[in-house]
Amino acid sequence: MRWFRRFKSGDFDLEDKEHPGHLKKFQYVKMQALLVQGDPQTQLLMAEMLNVGRHTIWECLHGMGKIQKAGK
Repeated sequence: MRWFRRFKSGDFDLEDKEHPGHLKKFQYVKMQALLVQGDPQTQLLMAEMLNVGRHTIWECLHGMGKIQKAGK
């Protein structure tokens, strides 16, 4: 759906655009540094420190294997 809207508007560039709220490389490095420090942190606090949404933090932590769904 996203590609259809882009093409319909005349944007035929196939490169992904930077999305607001997603961690940039330097912010990702900062997030890793925060984790290495070992200070007790919440996702909300990390999101505020890095100026991104909490869900973005959750996605990165989940991708790093830091968050797993609890089994039933």
